[in-house]
Amino acid sequence: MVMIQGALWSWQVLTRRWVAPRRVGALTLQSGWCPQHSEEHTVTLILFYLAFMIGGDLAAYLLGLLVEYQWGKQVSLLVFLALYFLFLWVSWLLAVWVTTPRVATSSAR
Repeated sequence: MVMIQGALWSWQVLTRRWVAPRRVGALTLQSGWCPQHSEEHTVTLILFYLAFMIGGDLAAYLLGLLVEYQWGKQVSLLVFLALYFLFLWVSWLLAVWVTTPRVATSSAR
């Protein structure tokens, strides 16, 4: 097996999978494939991202129209582009937050 390793990532050539490092104190341990991160989880993440992006794009478009009506086309373009790229980032954060598996806590003592 061939390992290509960077500072924060590694690529295992034979198994074709990304291995993200996990920090434990001063040591960095390589974590392998995790069952919680299956293909189904990835598809769910992408679907949530697309849904949030569609909502964000619609909001950016409508706010851009409102700004165009009030202040003109140049300002509207700047507002739309700023909101579009903001919603790219916010949609990703929301999609990751929504699809992150929750850890069950035990209430029994």
